[in-house]
This record gives sequence, C-alpha cells and structure tokens, in this order.
Amino acid sequence: MNSAKPRLIVQLPLSNGWGTEAEIAARDELATALRDGFHAHGYGRFRGIEDGVGKANLVLSIRPFDDLDALPEEYIRAELRARGLLDKAMIAIEAKSSGTDGGPQTRYIVLWPEGHTGEFDLG
Repeated sequence: MNSAKPRLIVQLPLSNGWGTEAEIAARDELATALRDGFHAHGYGRFRGIEDGVGKANLVLSIRPFDDLDALPEEYIRAELRARGLLDKAMIAIEAKSSGTDGGPQTRYIVLWPEGHTGEFDLG
C-alpha cells in the first residue's frame, strides 16, 4: 500500500512567463500563510513552490481524508480571498491510479473553481 500523502496544488497565473514582482510577492505571502496554517491546523505540510512558464504551483502534502468534502479547501479559499487571488486561482488534488499498462498514472481533480471542466496543467 502506498503511504505517500496526496498532493494538493494551488495554482496561480503569472504574467510575462515568470511573473511580476507583485505577483511573486503575493505568491510568497500566500505560501507563508498556507505553510503556517497547514501546520497549525494539522492539515498536512507545505512542500514548496514549483514555478512554470506562466504558472506558480504551491504544493502541499495533505493527510489522508476519507472524502473530498473533508479537504481543507475552504481554508485555502479563505486565504486566497483575503489576498484578492480567489478569482485567479485553481485548486487541484493529485489522484494516482494504475494505468492500462499497470504502471502508475497521475491525474488531477480540480476542486476550484467549481464546475471547472477543462484539464489541469501543472505548467
């Protein structure tokens, strides 16, 4: 049985490929808040930031939850809302399974924005 904790990704768009100073400052402020909040509430831990061209991914390892409704998603949305980032952000959880060839397959389930029907791209 795989004991790895699921990864939760909070994705923010970046302009000009790598982002402006203001975007990077907002990303870093959010990362600090999530790191501290996840630790304080026992949700899991902040793993780091993975920047891609045009996107910043804040990666969190979360403790296993019985269902998606139990995820700390509302806490994350509150932190995004407090910084004016909620309308720009995406939140996704990594789901691992066995592919048709028996090898590991990773897909992402978008939790926010609600009703999102497109693919989630790490960038």
